[in-house]
Amino acid sequence: MLLRWILTGGLLISASSCAVLVDMPSNRFLTSETPGDTGKLQLDVRAIGVQEAEIIDDVTSSSPDTTPVIRENSVFGVGAELALHHLISVYGYTGVDTPAYIGAKIQLIGAPEERASQGNFSVAIAGAMAFGDDDEATTSGDITADTSVDYSGYEAAVLIGYRMRESALIYFGPYISETNAEARNTRTESGSETLTEVEGEGTNQGVTLGLKFGRSNAIYFQIEAAYSKAQWTRTTAPEVETEENEEVNIGAAIGISI
Repeated sequence: MLLRWILTGGLLISASSCAVLVDMPSNRFLTSETPGDTGKLQLDVRAIGVQEAEIIDDVTSSSPDTTPVIRENSVFGVGAELALHHLISVYGYTGVDTPAYIGAKIQLIGAPEERASQGNFSVAIAGAMAFGDDDEATTSGDITADTSVDYSGYEAAVLIGYRMRESALIYFGPYISETNAEARNTRTESGSETLTEVEGEGTNQGVTLGLKFGRSNAIYFQIEAAYSKAQWTRTTAPEVETEENEEVNIGAAIGISI
């Protein structure tokens, strides 16, 4: 929870919404090159395209609907990548209503970004664990709702890239992720409490295509498209599964390499 709070600057479940949302990132801005030699660090702010699952429709309702709905959305987030070795890095990112992700990337072919020149062909694999929890108190008239969501899951990706110019990298590759969420909502009205608990799991898989402009020791910019297929299943009985939702998610990031 502390790491997630730090990464998002304290942002938790959107206070403007009475629904409980779980966002599954389609954009993760991982390229096929590691940052460089040991200690090389990249930090960014990002607009993340997500597949968004609504798992409770209205936390202030006396009988909220927990039938899941899935749709496309975009959220604000932040990310970081640190080189442990010139071919191995660790990364982390999170966004509003998404879990936090911590993982590793291993570059199998090609030079890292700090050493890469025009024509560099690169291949990398990456994987991360998802975790975190969100808490929110919502007030509507004399009704209060205290909501908490616990996250878990994983993601994995293969990344292939080609440096078209010294300062321009194109990359693409498949990814898959699984997100699990446990939500608990306590609604209080005139001293009477109503408890709603729901659990679910979602999958998001697809292919990303991105461009990164900029070099080591400088500001950089990324734009990334993801063709994604996502589905959410309410595992709390009776089990309900959404139809598969196909989207093209577009995201962008601006960062600094130091």
